[in-house]
Amino acid sequence: MKHLDEAKKSGIKKGAVTGLTMGTVWCLIYCAYALGIWISLVINLLFIEYLLFITTGFWYGAKLIRDEGYNVGGVIIVS
Repeated sequence: MKHLDEAKKSGIKKGAVTGLTMGTVWCLIYCAYALGIWISLVINLLFIEYLLFITTGFWYGAKLIRDEGYNVGGVIIVS
C-alpha cells in the first residue's frame, strides 16, 4: 500500500509537470504564429503604402503633362 501511495503522488506530480510543460509549449507555438501573422501584415501594409506612393507619383506626373502642359523630361526631373 505504501508503494502505491508513492506511485500515485509521483504520477500526480508527473502529470502536473507534463501539463504545464505542454501548455507552455503550445502557448509559445500560438505566440509564434501570432507574431508571424502580425509581421506579415505590417510588411504587406508597408508594401501597399509604397505602391500607393509610386502610383500617386505616376498619376500626378500624367496630370501635369495633360493639364499643365509639362513635357515628359520636365516631369521626370521634377519627380
